[in-house]
Amino acid sequence: MFPVRTRILCPLILSALFCAISFQILGQRPLDRIVNASYRDQTVEQILTDLEKKDSARFFFKKEWLGTGTYSPIFRNITLRRALDTLLQPLGLGFLEYDRYSIIIAKEAALKERYGQAYWENRRALREAVVAQGLAVGSKDAASKTGKAKITGRVTDAQDNSAIVGAIIRSDAAGVNTTTDAAGDYELELPVGLRKLQIDATGYDTKTLTLRVFNDGRVDAPLFKGSVLLQEITVRDAQNRKIRSTQIGLLELSAKQIKEATSLMGEADVIKSLLTLPGVSAVGEASAGYNVRGGASDQNLILQDGMLLLNSSHALGFFSTFNADVVKKVDLYKGQIPAQFGGRLSSVLDVQLKEGDKEKWVYNGGIGPFSGRLTVEGPIVKDQTSILIGVRATYSDWILKQVNDYNVSHSQMSFSDWNAKLTHVFSPAATLSVSAYQSADHFQYSTAYGFNWKTQLYGLEYRQNLGSGYNNLLSASYGDMRNETYSPDTLFNYNLKNGLQHIRVKDRVLATVFKGHTLTGGFEWSLYEAHPEIYSRTATLAQSAGYGSINKDKGNEFSLFINDDIELSKKWSVALGLRRTIYRQLGAAGVNQYAPGQLRDSTNIVGVTSYADGQTVQSYSGLEPRFALNYVVAPDASIKLSYNRLFQYIHLISNTATSTPVDVWQVSTPYIQPERSDNFSLGYFKNVSDEWEASAETYFKWLDHTVEYKDFASLLRNNHLETELLSGVGKAYGAEFFVKKNKGAMTGSLSYTYARTLRRTIGAYVEETINQGNWYPAAYDKPHTVNAEMHWRVRKTQTLAVFFTYSTGRPITAATSDYLIGADGLYPDFSARNNYRIADYHRMDISYTVARGEIRTKRYHSSLTFSIYNVYGRKNPFSVFFKQERDQPLQAYSLSLLGSPLPSVTYNFHF
Repeated sequence: MFPVRTRILCPLILSALFCAISFQILGQRPLDRIVNASYRDQTVEQILTDLEKKDSARFFFKKEWLGTGTYSPIFRNITLRRALDTLLQPLGLGFLEYDRYSIIIAKEAALKERYGQAYWENRRALREAVVAQGLAVGSKDAASKTGKAKITGRVTDAQDNSAIVGAIIRSDAAGVNTTTDAAGDYELELPVGLRKLQIDATGYDTKTLTLRVFNDGRVDAPLFKGSVLLQEITVRDAQNRKIRSTQIGLLELSAKQIKEATSLMGEADVIKSLLTLPGVSAVGEASAGYNVRGGASDQNLILQDGMLLLNSSHALGFFSTFNADVVKKVDLYKGQIPAQFGGRLSSVLDVQLKEGDKEKWVYNGGIGPFSGRLTVEGPIVKDQTSILIGVRATYSDWILKQVNDYNVSHSQMSFSDWNAKLTHVFSPAATLSVSAYQSADHFQYSTAYGFNWKTQLYGLEYRQNLGSGYNNLLSASYGDMRNETYSPDTLFNYNLKNGLQHIRVKDRVLATVFKGHTLTGGFEWSLYEAHPEIYSRTATLAQSAGYGSINKDKGNEFSLFINDDIELSKKWSVALGLRRTIYRQLGAAGVNQYAPGQLRDSTNIVGVTSYADGQTVQSYSGLEPRFALNYVVAPDASIKLSYNRLFQYIHLISNTATSTPVDVWQVSTPYIQPERSDNFSLGYFKNVSDEWEASAETYFKWLDHTVEYKDFASLLRNNHLETELLSGVGKAYGAEFFVKKNKGAMTGSLSYTYARTLRRTIGAYVEETINQGNWYPAAYDKPHTVNAEMHWRVRKTQTLAVFFTYSTGRPITAATSDYLIGADGLYPDFSARNNYRIADYHRMDISYTVARGEIRTKRYHSSLTFSIYNVYGRKNPFSVFFKQERDQPLQAYSLSLLGSPLPSVTYNFHF
């Protein structure tokens, strides 16, 4: 047994080729023909010669391989294949059928090493591919020895180079089909020779490729948006993926959907697009943050290309953090959360940015009355290294000057941000991406106060196909958020700074090696370190000057996770996940000690326990099981249920309904325990037809150790923050109904959400109990929400979009009366916490888009979008405050941020 070198095997191959041309006798393949023969004391060469005489087959071999020994085999009604096995195996020899008339005999190890049976079977196809027309895959001089080739590639949008997820790739080889993954990538194995691929994706023209396949290679496929609908089977397949998946409560948005939605100030907006979907809400007009299924805004994990974002908005909520021109895909998990995600209680917002075009330079942008943006992408090294840069800025101060209020008209608001992404393809199986993001915001309200806040993110992702069904994604990121609030008053000015920096490392392995199983496993490590809280005053009045600094806490979190999506049968599938988390608060730190049996109050501090740098101050751990079950009741309908347990070790400390930039991020400590939630979801999903889909979902969520606040809590410049915080429990429950029309000249959706979010706080003392221990609504509890969205393609290049929303007003704590205390004056008396509500919220937006240059052969495209935000001028209250004039009873006042229609014209371009 030894390998045969090329110089030995080549003469045999050339001889076989010559004989294959010489013999043209029709009939059954030689190896399948029946042999009847007997031999006595014959050499192998003699036996083979006799077999040649009895059949049209010819054997090719080197005589020295056959030896000189004699044999006496008897063949009775067996195939030639079996006869040769009997004869040659004792000699360590093997054979293969080159064509219908030629059989090559050689050392078995050499045949396996150099060429396989499939190679010879496809040799004719390879010869035909050499002279045929089509895209060559691999070199014709190094044809696959196995007769098969692995084809990899990526399916993208031809205009913006964004990946197309779920595209269907069909080949002319029997049973060889696949779909693209979350990155738009695909992989399949094809026989060598002339092959055809057909690529379908919803909303795009079908693409057919003729390939001359010689060996492994890469075939990328840009698709153009279709002017007509795809075949019904393609649309149906895309819809049915939702039916077959175990994922419940997953909201998906493409870049196209985000850009089509009407939005505030004419800017396409990720967060505003999410707010049109069931289960997602905000506390009011242009508010920072969002709430998902009864969770606080800090209970949402926000990722941008795997980098952790702590703030999802610009300009106090008027704009989203995300530049829609660089976004590829948005996934919001609000029901079943896979085990690879953790650290938050309510949802995961996973925003994936697109990669730069690797073939040509592309420019996208837009300009409107409030903001402008420009995105540039293209190849640094063609087909290998690309770059993407996106820049945005606003110049919206002028709109504030139009408001008929002195303080508002003398205010300022602006922001800028930029994204950069460098992608390098080492090989078809390995890709590295390096991303960066920076933003800066400024807001000043007249001469009363102002905010400045900045965010920096840097990250990398390394994707590698490890082969044999294994894929690995390694990511690392660093983030730094710095905030500042100040007063511009020259007599009583002040400045307060805080912030948080964080590091995150994650490795995830995806395995599809077991039939019916998709395994995901890995680890994640995070470090949170708050910047010191620095306070200073440089007021004109000397007695007002001052300076102070309070060190904040830090901690790290380590998690191991594994998740398995299992297809039990055509009807049943299940997802099983487990995540183990270990958290430590780290020194240097000082922990206040309080008098035993006394109220936790600053007056009862009896000492401080100090911890050195890096020393463990407090540790917590948690086991997070995840479960989801899907039952396909019909080809177009399914029932799903899920359960998740989640822990959260970092908290946004804010006692306002909507967060502000200066709010403090606080890690868990001995006095602030990690929050925990148990989430249950049940849903029914139905594809009514090829055009319509519908769903109904219910959920229940139980929360422990929720962070609550004492009345009039002082949260800033406080080195004993735990004295202002309380620990409570919570529950959230509701139902969501959603109907969507997916295709046709008119598309749209309608959703209704019923949601309740309640809290209860019972402490050992009256001062630590809220509302006498009764349940009370959270500040963002809004029982009823209705969203309706419609897109009508009036003409091929003109689209009308209309959006309407209604929701119950949010809860407030109201002043119900005032009373006089001697000569000290009047004091307000407040209701139980969140016992009243502001007026209900409703609004309609409309936009009309006129596009030019939509003919696909033209590279330049542009469009004008005319929009009106708040069409009928509803004065929706943002907040209610109470004011008392001299010798007058207490009066309630409502503040509306945008109480009149806001028109906008935005020009977008692409070339």
